[in-house]
Amino acid sequence: SGNSVRSVGICLCVALSVVLVLGDTSQEEADREAIRVFTQWIDEANLPLNKMEVAVIPGMRMGTIATTNLKEGQRYIAVPSKLFIGPETAGKDTPLGKELVKLARNFGPDPMHNTVFFVMQERFNPNSFWRPWFGVIPETFSTPFYFSEDELKELQGSTLVQETIEDKKRLKDKWETLDKKVFSRNRKVFPKDAFSFESYAWATALYNSRVIQLDMGPKGRVPTFIPHTDMVNSIESHDTTFIKYNARTDTADMFADRDVKMGEQIFESYGNKSQSEYLRFNGFVMENNPNDCVRITLPPPSDPSRMRKMQE
Repeated sequence: SGNSVRSVGICLCVALSVVLVLGDTSQEEADREAIRVFTQWIDEANLPLNKMEVAVIPGMRMGTIATTNLKEGQRYIAVPSKLFIGPETAGKDTPLGKELVKLARNFGPDPMHNTVFFVMQERFNPNSFWRPWFGVIPETFSTPFYFSEDELKELQGSTLVQETIEDKKRLKDKWETLDKKVFSRNRKVFPKDAFSFESYAWATALYNSRVIQLDMGPKGRVPTFIPHTDMVNSIESHDTTFIKYNARTDTADMFADRDVKMGEQIFESYGNKSQSEYLRFNGFVMENNPNDCVRITLPPPSDPSRMRKMQE
């Protein structure tokens, strides 16, 4: 009867709601446990300065909150280099380090892949020093690279569609070359599960969204994962420092770009990016982004002097 159909419909809706709520609750509980383990790891690292903590943030999964009042310009965190992951973290005497030395000798320095390979290895290492960090970073991404065909169609009319297609092809071609010339030749160092295409795509996405090109003085700009600071969510601001390397303390320091009250979420600018850049590399877009722009392609001017002026 009509009443029976309606009753079944209501029951199904209620059941689905319960499943969704339980799913959300289960994920939040898992996140809280991951944060607890990560926080303990950070505490044990004895940071010289730490006035923030990671927390579950509705709508953002995780973020950071101030543990005390902060004033604009105040240094509020200093992460020691022992927590960094960069091109030299694998060392030269470990199995992976020795392979990276060989690759550098044969193909030249590759700071990006040195860093990505180390992350791929450690993600599958149950005894990794960075295991608590892997517990709080994302397992998947909301960048167009991971969009379905139908989802990608929603971007039709923007340059992101073609850029995503090219990104996928470029990454697949690169991995196939690496798998043939590097990974498959030494499965002891490059096991299939840790160095699969899926793992390579994930580590590359992590690199694109979380690595800081840290100015380390004589070493120049070094691609660096900096645990804890990478949990800060983004907001547009006038701040241009974001993270600075402190040679005296051998730490990565952050300074508040606005006043923040204790218990409030801390935000930092990821750089003045367009919506397209945010979505392509970070997987989100900014509300009321003042730096949004549209990329257009123009034919090169016939006059060489005009070309030089454009490049300047």
